[in-house]
Amino acid sequence: WASTGLPTGLPGGRPRPSSPARIINMSLRGAFDPASSLYEIYNDLLEALTLKGITVIVAAGNDAQPVGSVSNRQIQGVMVPGETVFLPAASPHVITVAATQGTLEKASYSNLGPEVFLAAPGGEELTSWRIFSTNTAPSYYGWTQGTSMAAPHVSGVCALMLAANPALTPADLKALLPLACFDLGDPGKDDAYGHGFLMADRAVILAAGTAPPDQLIAYASHLRIETDATSGFCLAGNAGGAFTDLGTITYSVVYGGSAADWISSVTAEPSGSDGSVITLLVDRTGLPDGDHAATFTLHSTNGGSVDVPVGLAVRAVTPDPAFIPYFILLVDANTGDTVRQISTFLPNRSFTFTAVPPGDYLVVAGTDLDNDDYI
Repeated sequence: WASTGLPTGLPGGRPRPSSPARIINMSLRGAFDPASSLYEIYNDLLEALTLKGITVIVAAGNDAQPVGSVSNRQIQGVMVPGETVFLPAASPHVITVAATQGTLEKASYSNLGPEVFLAAPGGEELTSWRIFSTNTAPSYYGWTQGTSMAAPHVSGVCALMLAANPALTPADLKALLPLACFDLGDPGKDDAYGHGFLMADRAVILAAGTAPPDQLIAYASHLRIETDATSGFCLAGNAGGAFTDLGTITYSVVYGGSAADWISSVTAEPSGSDGSVITLLVDRTGLPDGDHAATFTLHSTNGGSVDVPVGLAVRAVTPDPAFIPYFILLVDANTGDTVRQISTFLPNRSFTFTAVPPGDYLVVAGTDLDNDDYI
């Protein structure tokens, strides 16, 4: 940075950082001829960074194509003749990240291949499930999708791992990350998900070298099944020990109010004693209009139990427009704290707050049309 001939706008006297970066995130991709000198230079540079103790984490790309060498590849609607390889994703000196959508399925656009090391949340606009991410001007933040959103999730987890154990090398991180992944797709490493979906808590535990006692946890504070949905899901896993230490997992349901048995079936995938995607199917037949509640409890042999509150919306009239709920908050007039929150869809305008302590409250209602989590 102190050399002459820097690009316009970069001061020649710009100070160096106090310590070099240990993690580089590269949310980009380019198509290269594997026989070209530029391809060789690119790989040599990535190898040099790794030898310097820098972990390079990269996006797999958003072409729904193989990362590795392909003849006569179509790129952004244009046919490119000859062999092409996507870099940096195809380099053996990086950690290549694929993208998942909200259901943990592979995002439709995510590239694939043996070069994919693991997967992380990337969003899927086709299902209205996106990532709140840095963006371009004028807002600089926005809801979007891409493997460019998935790779920074992994970079952030690696930073947490280094905070827990600064002695870890790039090779150490690459050895620990697969152990912190929730296996998706074909058993073991596969071309769509690599070693699986990265779980941050497991990664930090492994980096610190400590394993707390087995503890069954659900990666969802609650499930809300809206009027257009027939199922809900959550991810269950082990916050300590190893995934396979939980033993047999069973479940029970306690229904609130007069409506019962509307959770028609429960499935787990995979069905072993390790982490699973738990899916609840619901049946609204005969249920009265309104919101219904239940507590879904998972029990494990070795890791205790965990409760997941479940809410089910039943509406006799289909909302118009769909997917736009409005929220009603009960706010403590003295502290400003929200003590209750419910949601409903137009044209339904009735609501009830239950078990409210005596006090002075404000009732606030509105929509979240700009998706900033504030009404």
